[in-house]
Amino acid sequence: MPAEPAVRQAASGLIGAQLVHLDRQRRWAPAFFVLMGVLSAFLAITGSPWWWAAVPAWALAAAGHLWMRAHLRRRAALLSEVS
Repeated sequence: MPAEPAVRQAASGLIGAQLVHLDRQRRWAPAFFVLMGVLSAFLAITGSPWWWAAVPAWALAAAGHLWMRAHLRRRAALLSEVS
C-alpha cells in the first residue's frame, strides 16, 4: 500500500484503466483462449504432438485472465478503503 496519497491515487487510476480494458474482454477472451486450447488439442491429435505444449498455455491464459480481473478488483477495493 503506497504511503503517499498522490501515489495511491495514481495507483487507483492505473488499476481502473486496467479493469476497464479487462472488463471489455470479459466475455470473449476466456472463450477465445479455451477455443484455441481445443484447436491445439485437435492439431496435436491429428498432426504433430508438439501442439500439446500449447494446450496448457491456452488454459493458463484463460485462467489468468479471470484471476487478473478478480485480483485487480480486490486491489481497487483495498485502495478505496484507505482513501
